[in-house]
Amino acid sequence: MSIVYKLLANILKLSNIKNIFTKDKDTILKYARKQNEKNKFNFEKIKKESKFSKCELIDFDGYPCIIFKENDNFSDAAILQLYGGGMITGPDKMDYKLADRLVKFTKRDVYFPLYPLCIDGSVIESYKLCFQVYKKILENYKPGQINVLGFSSGAALSLGIFLYNNDIEMPLPVPKKILAVSPGGLPNLESSEDREIMEKLEKLSNKDILIDAKYFKTAREILKNKDHVPEYMLNSLKGNFKNFPETHLYYGSEECLFAFAEYFCRVFEKYKVPYSLTVGKGMCHCYPLLRIFKEGREAQDKIIDLLK
Repeated sequence: MSIVYKLLANILKLSNIKNIFTKDKDTILKYARKQNEKNKFNFEKIKKESKFSKCELIDFDGYPCIIFKENDNFSDAAILQLYGGGMITGPDKMDYKLADRLVKFTKRDVYFPLYPLCIDGSVIESYKLCFQVYKKILENYKPGQINVLGFSSGAALSLGIFLYNNDIEMPLPVPKKILAVSPGGLPNLESSEDREIMEKLEKLSNKDILIDAKYFKTAREILKNKDHVPEYMLNSLKGNFKNFPETHLYYGSEECLFAFAEYFCRVFEKYKVPYSLTVGKGMCHCYPLLRIFKEGREAQDKIIDLLK
């Protein structure tokens, strides 16, 4: 483990940043609204700060989607990038910076939708919007030239788009690859398997420097704020993985969500999904998003190679 990572981990532990995830629903939503106001969408600022790409803005039912491109022309390949934030907070500078970087090193166009959050709405709308963006991408690129990248809740969506595709029996062609960094779910404690996962989440919680296991119970309450939410939209493991593309999973060994890794491997094997699992020893949640330390840079560079 690198010295820089150890220093960062100690700083985060001392700051007790994960404390917010132990709070009640209303406190967490208040915090999320404050963060969203802080990181309010500003397209002109994003354009100005993009070093390697030109930005174009398109609209999906009032929700913006940024297309990061190498120049004025579209390439023949694309990436759909889905940010994390527990479905309650939007993207920040780091997410946009990665999209910009992906254009430089993959030579692909990057589609970056700001999907509906679940603070006031339903997770169903999040799935529908991301599905519509993917459908739009298919109009301009061949399925074999499309890859999907997601982080945390965005990783759940990167899988969930195609679970939704199977659920509504609208078989859009799947992309070449899905790269899901720290995907998970919100256990239903009425299920014996989910109770088992919850126990593993709680054991890992002491090691996790960012997220507390208590949040998974609260997050289920937040996301299940509407009737008739399909279970796979709360926990991807419950979905239909028929005809899934090549899928690559990334986890830190010291994050709560690592509890889901073995269960995804089982379901992929059941549905004969080609997959790989990369585990960063001693690493935190979504560590490949961070280039400040060696392990994050190496994992991100590997992801970029897979996206090319």
